[in-house]
Amino acid sequence: VTIWAARVLGMNLYLIRSAGHTQGRLAFPGISALSSLLAMGLLAPLPDGRRGIGVAIMSVGLGVVALIMPYAYIAPAYNPPPRIAPADLPESMHPVEITYYDSGGNDLITLRGYEILTPELFPGDELHLRLYWQAHTPPEQNYVLGIQLVNPDERRVGGLDTHPGMGLYPTSRWKPGEVLVDDYFVPASDQAEGPIA
Repeated sequence: VTIWAARVLGMNLYLIRSAGHTQGRLAFPGISALSSLLAMGLLAPLPDGRRGIGVAIMSVGLGVVALIMPYAYIAPAYNPPPRIAPADLPESMHPVEITYYDSGGNDLITLRGYEILTPELFPGDELHLRLYWQAHTPPEQNYVLGIQLVNPDERRVGGLDTHPGMGLYPTSRWKPGEVLVDDYFVPASDQAEGPIA
């Protein structure tokens, strides 16, 4: 068990160093080994006759955590972005009213406006951008979105390619008339030099 846990840990450290970021899913093969070692370590200080009670307490505690997690943490992370009525657009929004058309020339989606919620952006930071989208007719396909940060020479210094609603509310499900309040965190290059737009 210890050798397997050490091997999974070593592989994860190698992948973090080579890829530059961590992927929690890569630890899944080691969960059983790590759980066994953790349980043995937690039960070791208890006398032999009390270890059964310790196992019961840990089992009930972990069962409660397992019941709470889906509702308190997992489900909220997958909620689609909020939708509002056009009359509820905030005054702080900068209006742009850019309309995109389908292949037949019909109004499809309008970008009503935006808000920049990051007061200052430094190289390597993320820009918190809020877009307000309104569908006019139900889009038949799922569109993607490209957000670019550019400098005065129109060179790209950051950006994000994603789906509206971060994929949690695809455009094919949008209802005509509703306004989607869509937040994005757009990374700026750590080599970026201001000013940028």
